Amino acid sequence: MSFTQFDAAPARLQRSELAVPGSNPSLFEKAAASAADVIFLDCEDAVTPADKPQARKNIIAALNEVDWRGKTLSARINGLDTHYMYRDVVDIVEQAGAKLDTVLIPKVGAAADVYMVDCLLTQIEAATGLQRRIGIECLIETALGGANVMAIAQSSPRLEALHFGVADYAASMRARTVNIGGLNPDYQCDGALGDPWHAALVNVATACRAFGLRPIDGPYGDFNDPEGYRAAARRAAALGYEGKWAIHPNQIDLANEIVAARGRGDPGPARVGGPAGGGGAGPGRGATGGQDDRCRLGAHGPEHRAPGGTHRREIPLRGQSVMDIHEYQAKEILADFGVPIPRGGLAYSPEQAVYRSHEIRGNAWVVKAQIHSGARGRAGGIRFCRDDEELWAAADELLGRRLTTIQTGDAGKIIHRLYVEAASDIEKEYYVGFVLDRQQERISVVAAAEGGMEIEEIAAQKPDSIIRVAVEPAVGMQPFQAREVAFKLGIDKTLISQAITALLGCYRAFRDLDATMVEINPLAVTRDGHLLALDAKMGFDDNALFRRPNISELRDKSQEDPREMKAADRGLSYVGLQGQIGCIINGAGLAMATMDMIKHAGGEPANFLDIGGGASPERVAKAINLVLGDKNVKALLVNIFAGINRCDWVAKGIVQAVSKLELGLPCVVRLSGTNVDEGRQILEDSGLPIIMAATLQEAAEKAVAAWQANAS
Repeated sequence: MSFTQFDAAPARLQRSELAVPGSNPSLFEKAAASAADVIFLDCEDAVTPADKPQARKNIIAALNEVDWRGKTLSARINGLDTHYMYRDVVDIVEQAGAKLDTVLIPKVGAAADVYMVDCLLTQIEAATGLQRRIGIECLIETALGGANVMAIAQSSPRLEALHFGVADYAASMRARTVNIGGLNPDYQCDGALGDPWHAALVNVATACRAFGLRPIDGPYGDFNDPEGYRAAARRAAALGYEGKWAIHPNQIDLANEIVAARGRGDPGPARVGGPAGGGGAGPGRGATGGQDDRCRLGAHGPEHRAPGGTHRREIPLRGQSVMDIHEYQAKEILADFGVPIPRGGLAYSPEQAVYRSHEIRGNAWVVKAQIHSGARGRAGGIRFCRDDEELWAAADELLGRRLTTIQTGDAGKIIHRLYVEAASDIEKEYYVGFVLDRQQERISVVAAAEGGMEIEEIAAQKPDSIIRVAVEPAVGMQPFQAREVAFKLGIDKTLISQAITALLGCYRAFRDLDATMVEINPLAVTRDGHLLALDAKMGFDDNALFRRPNISELRDKSQEDPREMKAADRGLSYVGLQGQIGCIINGAGLAMATMDMIKHAGGEPANFLDIGGGASPERVAKAINLVLGDKNVKALLVNIFAGINRCDWVAKGIVQAVSKLELGLPCVVRLSGTNVDEGRQILEDSGLPIIMAATLQEAAEKAVAAWQANAS
């Protein structure tokens, strides 16, 4: 690899670029409401000479006055060989530069052309005190530009993209064309129809990739030929182009779909797994990743279904665990990012609940149990109240009660606090979730028009109704994506701006706070025309809490399994299950295989405990003590495949722990890998009642047999 490297241009999503004539202001609002990523307001080819001064004024007014909904905005100036160019640059940038992202220069023939515009922009920015630097994009549409494309690509640090304009390029080359951007049947290669523009497209793309720019394909002339446009867009995408022009609104969706599917945008249609028990929020809830029914990668890692199929725990990948917070905490966080929420307050007693209702005011309230679980309403944890008496009674009944939901398992969770909230007159409910999609390496936005239901139920009953949008990490969630989600949900056009604010706020909270999941269920439309997050859940990456002390302080240990808390304090990954075979393993993959093998042998795993790499004898002893602290454990299985670990270390830890304990239950050990012979020898020489196994299958079978013999 060469030591010569060029920095990439600022990242922008540019799948579709809509050309809008500056002389036709009636099109501006339509363009702003379109799904195009980029709008370029045209002073050049689309405007007659007599209309150019007025078109310039129209563009300035539009940049300042139209709500462009966060789109990238560009102005195509007239050519440098015209007397219009100077006023285009000076007037537009001086009067509307704060709203302009880039200037598009047509018919660029040499690096000096770019240098000239760069100098003008630099002078104007300095004179007006403009704080943002306006980018430059170049249109390669002449033979001279094609010959100098490599030099043009290196001409300015402002340069962001090169566009290939096939129409004027063909004219400059005196090539015969049938359709702008299409193929010519007279151009044959070995007797087959060829592509006369292939070489030019490759040259532009090569220059862009060499010098950190975005390659953008120009227009396809016949907007009544969608198949021809599709073919041209696929060709450009196959060559690595990141976007294509749309000269008519009916080409926008085609560009967004085709270029994204081949490029850096949306990964394509969602693939939603089958039903997975549980609700729509809290630990183990959230949108499914693109996985099968057996294992899904959501916020918490691979899923393991416990005995009976009613209580599900998420098995964390090594070094990756999640901290959940309460609904009211999630709402307070989201409100700071602009997400609208109802008025509410926290209560720890019936008297305080009544007091909160007086603070909130209104004539109806909702009292919500605050536990780390979804599906609280079905379990009786959410009450609607109309007066002080009902409020007091509901709070008194809920506080101190153990609430059992489909997500907590039979043990349930004790309610220590309540959230009192103003009741809302709901007209429509939606589901919105943000999760990590590890398969696509993206933040995935998942939405559905059926709010208030668990997303797993929606996925099982109406999988085609789920909306999914992937967010490009380098760019972040763009307003057009939020708008796309809002439109697909069918949100009323008068509420689109509120929906965009809420969605972008959720994304910023996810990104800025190292979240693993943000969920609003439901996102409700009220009858008085407001959008409100009626319920919210958030989960955070434990590994990032050291830099988020304000989030770490929100942890409620009363809602966590004491065994898991104790393990976390000792740097161990532990998840309690409901079986009888205690498991100590190194590595999440080996743990999953071990639990499956235990099931296959007729037993049930009691836990998942990953001691990780480099485990010392002391660490192994702590792990054994932790597992034995579970009264449900009737047999112990230690399964170690040593790589970073050493079998002799593990063996010493086992001997150290078992020697100090009156074990009272069978212990099966299978060692493999580094120093395995030394490890086995240590166990044999210890004289302890340890059952040795050579393979995983043998270890599982011996553990289950020992448990069954001990039980009888």
